[in-house]
Amino acid sequence: MKRLSRQKVLSLFAGYLKAQGFKEGTIRTRKAHLTPFFTFLDETAAKDIRDVKRSDIVSFLSWLQEHPGERGRGYKDSTRMSIFTSVKKFYLCLYENNLVLSSPAETVRFGKRQERLKEILSEEETCQFLDSIDIHQPLGLRDRALFELIYSSGLRSSEAARLDVKDYDPDSRLLWIHQSKFSKDRRVPVTKAAAWFLDKYLEGVKASHRPLILSGGYRFTHGGINKRFKLLLERAGLYREGLSPHSLRHGCASQLLAHGAEIRYVQELLGHESVETTVVYSRQSEENIKASYRQFHPRENFHFAEVTDSYLDSLENLVRDSLRQREKNRKALARKIGK
Repeated sequence: MKRLSRQKVLSLFAGYLKAQGFKEGTIRTRKAHLTPFFTFLDETAAKDIRDVKRSDIVSFLSWLQEHPGERGRGYKDSTRMSIFTSVKKFYLCLYENNLVLSSPAETVRFGKRQERLKEILSEEETCQFLDSIDIHQPLGLRDRALFELIYSSGLRSSEAARLDVKDYDPDSRLLWIHQSKFSKDRRVPVTKAAAWFLDKYLEGVKASHRPLILSGGYRFTHGGINKRFKLLLERAGLYREGLSPHSLRHGCASQLLAHGAEIRYVQELLGHESVETTVVYSRQSEENIKASYRQFHPRENFHFAEVTDSYLDSLENLVRDSLRQREKNRKALARKIGK
């Protein structure tokens, strides 16, 4: 049987993802995820794509854990999970196009899925970060408007970069998000604070088709927003590994849920395809509550150390004394009734 051309199946895979509504950047990433899988097949299994069995997928996951990767640093758990997800989707594509009889990855599990959020800023840190942006400095008003907007409406940085002036309605304080993830459109509200800075930034602007937020006269890029965010974080003394503009989106969701917002409304705000994606933020909120509980409840934290053996002995004596007194009262009441 003639081997399948990898170039052709990659092209087929790209078309498959595009039909499902994935953006070009995501498609490139998914295709790149297949590179270590193909390397594994060449170095270890030496098999055609169609001959891969479930045991090969399991071996690939072990290989991936030990392989140094292109940069020689090894793959993080989250990266290995993403690669595995791409391989599963790849074989689903082959199956739906009748190139394999079944997917060898279908019943393979990546161990216990860890639904972890990326690093987020707390509510206090978010306010500290936004308030640290001096609007009287060059680019200060633009930066404040940009990051207030991302936090206000739970935007992806790519969504903020694609916004035009015409997508913002200052009267109703609403934003139109066009062709976002999964090619979905949505309309989201803007807080009064974000609207104030944005209106100030847009004073005198009449060209409705120009980008909403500019960088050197041009449209901001996703990378440009990320770079600016980290620079401002460092200035505010809040930088730590793992923070990105997406942390503001995560923070928006987590804090809305913590303050009692219904999960389905948060799902619509963020443009999540499935409510299960939004549930992760709810779990994060629960974890924060439990962490706070453990820290401050006197029976959970170090204050509970005062409950020593002598304390417990005295507590038992108190209980015994209470029972004796109750028995005396019962007998006294019985004698009184008997008379």
